[in-house]
Amino acid sequence: MAQQLSSSLSPVAIGLADPPATLPAEVGQFYDELRAMLEHVRPSELDTERAAVSFGVDGLGLELPHVSEADWTIHARVTRHEAVVGVDPMHEHFKWDEAGRRWPSLAVDFIAEILRGEIEIHTEYRGTTLIRTRHFRIDAEEQRHELGTIGLLRPALFMVWKPLRTQAVRMRFGAQR
Repeated sequence: MAQQLSSSLSPVAIGLADPPATLPAEVGQFYDELRAMLEHVRPSELDTERAAVSFGVDGLGLELPHVSEADWTIHARVTRHEAVVGVDPMHEHFKWDEAGRRWPSLAVDFIAEILRGEIEIHTEYRGTTLIRTRHFRIDAEEQRHELGTIGLLRPALFMVWKPLRTQAVRMRFGAQR
Protein backbone atom coordinates (compact mmCIF):
# COMPACT_ATOMS: atom_id res chain seq x y z
CA MET A 1 0.00 0.00 0.00
CA ALA A 2 1.31 3.44 -0.94
CA GLN A 3 2.33 5.72 1.87
CA GLN A 4 0.34 8.94 1.59
CA LEU A 5 1.80 12.29 2.51
CA SER A 6 -0.33 15.36 1.97
CA SER A 7 0.48 19.04 1.96
CA SER A 8 -1.29 22.25 1.06
CA LEU A 9 -0.01 25.31 -0.71
CA SER A 10 0.67 28.23 1.60
CA PRO A 11 -1.69 31.21 1.19
CA VAL A 12 1.27 33.61 1.38
CA ALA A 13 3.37 32.07 -1.38
CA ILE A 14 2.80 29.27 -3.83
CA GLY A 15 5.14 26.70 -2.39
CA LEU A 16 4.71 22.94 -2.28
CA ALA A 17 6.29 20.61 0.24
CA ASP A 18 9.52 18.84 -0.59
CA PRO A 19 8.93 15.44 -2.16
CA PRO A 20 10.02 12.18 -0.52
CA ALA A 21 13.48 10.95 -1.53
CA THR A 22 11.95 7.81 -3.05
CA LEU A 23 10.05 9.65 -5.80
CA PRO A 24 10.88 8.22 -9.26
CA ALA A 25 13.08 10.48 -11.43
CA GLU A 26 10.37 11.33 -13.99
CA VAL A 27 7.87 12.19 -11.26
CA GLY A 28 10.53 14.27 -9.50
CA GLN A 29 11.22 16.17 -12.74
CA PHE A 30 7.50 16.92 -13.13
CA TYR A 31 7.21 18.07 -9.51
CA ASP A 32 10.31 20.26 -9.59
CA GLU A 33 9.18 21.94 -12.83
CA LEU A 34 5.64 22.35 -11.48
CA ARG A 35 6.88 24.12 -8.35
CA ALA A 36 9.14 26.42 -10.40
CA MET A 37 6.31 27.20 -12.84
CA LEU A 38 3.86 28.04 -10.03
CA GLU A 39 6.37 30.43 -8.47
CA HIS A 40 6.91 32.06 -11.88
CA VAL A 41 3.27 32.49 -13.01
CA ARG A 42 1.86 33.12 -9.51
CA PRO A 43 -1.83 32.39 -10.27
CA SER A 44 -3.78 34.83 -8.07
CA GLU A 45 -7.05 32.89 -8.49
CA LEU A 46 -5.61 29.58 -7.25
CA ASP A 47 -7.16 28.46 -3.95
CA THR A 48 -3.96 27.84 -2.02
CA GLU A 49 -5.83 26.61 1.07
CA ARG A 50 -7.52 23.75 -0.81
CA ALA A 51 -4.66 22.90 -3.19
CA ALA A 52 -3.10 19.55 -2.35
CA VAL A 53 -0.49 17.05 -3.41
CA SER A 54 -0.27 13.45 -2.23
CA PHE A 55 2.74 11.23 -2.73
CA GLY A 56 2.64 7.49 -3.20
CA VAL A 57 5.28 4.83 -3.78
CA ASP A 58 5.40 5.33 -7.55
CA GLY A 59 3.96 8.79 -8.16
CA LEU A 60 1.82 11.67 -7.03
CA GLY A 61 -1.67 13.11 -7.21
CA LEU A 62 -2.28 16.84 -7.50
CA GLU A 63 -5.29 19.13 -7.16
CA LEU A 64 -5.15 22.85 -7.93
CA PRO A 65 -8.63 24.37 -7.36
CA HIS A 66 -9.83 27.79 -8.48
CA VAL A 67 -10.63 30.22 -5.67
CA SER A 68 -14.25 30.91 -6.72
CA GLU A 69 -15.23 28.43 -9.48
CA ALA A 70 -15.92 25.06 -7.82
CA ASP A 71 -15.75 23.12 -11.12
CA TRP A 72 -12.36 24.52 -12.11
CA THR A 73 -9.95 22.17 -10.38
CA ILE A 74 -6.84 21.14 -12.27
CA HIS A 75 -5.98 17.57 -11.41
CA ALA A 76 -3.01 15.38 -12.25
CA ARG A 77 -1.95 11.78 -11.68
CA VAL A 78 1.74 11.30 -12.36
CA THR A 79 3.66 8.01 -12.38
CA ARG A 80 7.07 7.04 -13.71
CA HIS A 81 5.46 6.23 -17.08
CA GLU A 82 2.94 9.00 -17.71
CA ALA A 83 1.01 12.01 -16.52
CA VAL A 84 -2.73 12.52 -16.89
CA VAL A 85 -3.62 16.20 -16.49
CA GLY A 86 -7.01 17.77 -16.84
CA VAL A 87 -10.01 19.71 -15.66
CA ASP A 88 -13.25 17.77 -15.63
CA PRO A 89 -14.59 16.70 -18.04
CA MET A 90 -11.43 16.82 -20.23
CA HIS A 91 -7.92 15.47 -19.78
CA GLU A 92 -4.67 14.92 -21.66
CA HIS A 93 -2.23 12.01 -21.44
CA PHE A 94 1.52 12.67 -21.56
CA LYS A 95 3.45 9.44 -22.13
CA TRP A 96 6.42 9.99 -24.39
CA ASP A 97 8.89 12.53 -25.61
CA GLU A 98 7.52 14.93 -28.15
CA ALA A 99 9.71 17.22 -30.29
CA GLY A 100 12.74 16.44 -28.13
CA ARG A 101 11.04 17.41 -24.87
CA ARG A 102 10.30 14.94 -22.12
CA TRP A 103 6.69 14.31 -21.14
CA PRO A 104 7.05 15.73 -17.58
CA SER A 105 7.88 19.14 -19.10
CA LEU A 106 4.96 18.92 -21.54
CA ALA A 107 2.55 18.11 -18.70
CA VAL A 108 3.75 21.12 -16.65
CA ASP A 109 3.41 23.36 -19.72
CA PHE A 110 -0.18 22.15 -20.15
CA ILE A 111 -0.98 23.09 -16.53
CA ALA A 112 0.56 26.53 -17.12
CA GLU A 113 -1.60 26.97 -20.23
CA ILE A 114 -4.73 26.16 -18.22
CA LEU A 115 -3.69 28.62 -15.49
CA ARG A 116 -3.12 31.38 -18.08
CA GLY A 117 -6.47 30.83 -19.83
CA GLU A 118 -4.94 29.41 -23.01
CA ILE A 119 -7.07 26.24 -23.00
CA GLU A 120 -10.72 26.40 -24.03
CA ILE A 121 -13.10 23.52 -23.27
CA HIS A 122 -16.22 22.91 -25.35
CA THR A 123 -18.76 20.67 -23.62
CA GLU A 124 -21.46 19.37 -25.98
CA TYR A 125 -24.89 18.28 -24.79
CA ARG A 126 -27.85 16.67 -26.50
CA GLY A 127 -30.69 18.04 -24.41
CA THR A 128 -29.26 17.95 -20.88
CA THR A 129 -27.01 14.90 -21.44
CA LEU A 130 -23.25 15.36 -21.86
CA ILE A 131 -22.16 13.63 -25.07
CA ARG A 132 -18.72 15.03 -25.96
CA THR A 133 -15.95 17.38 -24.88
CA ARG A 134 -13.39 19.02 -27.09
CA HIS A 135 -10.50 21.13 -25.92
CA PHE A 136 -8.39 23.64 -27.76
CA ARG A 137 -5.18 25.59 -27.26
CA ILE A 138 -5.72 29.30 -27.99
CA ASP A 139 -2.70 30.96 -29.60
CA ALA A 140 -1.55 34.60 -29.39
CA GLU A 141 -3.79 35.49 -32.36
CA GLU A 142 -6.80 33.93 -30.58
CA GLN A 143 -6.92 31.03 -33.05
CA ARG A 144 -8.14 27.62 -31.77
CA HIS A 145 -6.00 24.51 -32.22
CA GLU A 146 -7.81 21.30 -31.29
CA LEU A 147 -5.96 19.13 -28.79
CA GLY A 148 -8.45 16.36 -28.19
CA THR A 149 -11.98 15.03 -28.12
CA ILE A 150 -13.64 12.78 -25.60
CA GLY A 151 -16.89 11.25 -26.83
CA LEU A 152 -19.27 9.43 -24.53
CA LEU A 153 -21.32 6.53 -25.85
CA ARG A 154 -24.77 7.42 -24.64
CA PRO A 155 -28.25 6.93 -26.10
CA ALA A 156 -28.56 10.73 -26.24
CA LEU A 157 -26.15 10.72 -29.18
CA PHE A 158 -28.93 9.29 -31.32
CA MET A 159 -31.73 11.47 -29.98
CA VAL A 160 -31.47 13.96 -32.81
CA TRP A 161 -34.78 15.57 -31.90
CA LYS A 162 -33.16 16.94 -28.74
CA PRO A 163 -31.33 20.23 -29.28
CA LEU A 164 -27.54 20.11 -29.52
CA ARG A 165 -25.85 22.82 -27.49
CA THR A 166 -22.24 23.61 -26.75
CA GLN A 167 -20.89 25.35 -23.68
CA ALA A 168 -17.45 26.95 -24.13
CA VAL A 169 -15.32 27.72 -21.07
CA ARG A 170 -11.92 29.32 -20.89
CA MET A 171 -10.64 29.10 -17.34
CA ARG A 172 -8.45 31.83 -15.98
CA PHE A 173 -6.52 31.55 -12.74
CA GLY A 174 -4.96 35.03 -12.83
CA ALA A 175 -1.58 33.67 -13.89
CA GLN A 176 1.15 35.92 -15.24
CA ARG A 177 2.43 35.19 -18.72
